[in-house]
Amino acid sequence: MTIAEAAKFNPSTITDEGVLATLKAVAGERPNYVYEAPEYQKDEETQCFYVHTDETGEPVSAGCLVGAVLHRMGVPLSMLALHETKHASAVTRSLGIGLNRNTEIALNGVQDDQDSGATWGEALIRATGETI
Repeated sequence: MTIAEAAKFNPSTITDEGVLATLKAVAGERPNYVYEAPEYQKDEETQCFYVHTDETGEPVSAGCLVGAVLHRMGVPLSMLALHETKHASAVTRSLGIGLNRNTEIALNGVQDDQDSGATWGEALIRATGETI
């Protein structure tokens, strides 16, 4: 992560309302999408990634639903990439994003459902009760 990326990121600008609205928006853009990581990124322990990289390991795009939400909210890809394998709530806490427990539960829920093969739309509905 560059100094400029770290300087631009301000976790205090990320709110519960913003996260939930962005979650609904991102899932709504691809409600039938079933997450699939690039084959070259997968290993025996990790199948889902916050950040997709190129084959050299350079971050190129947000990966999973939670990664897409957090990146859209301003978290740099390089910062998200440091937290692969962590549960969504552990990532937000590590980044200093102060979310309430209900929002953390929703993020963890969409992550778990997505990682189990649910579409992004299904994951949103199960975790939040919201429809698209």
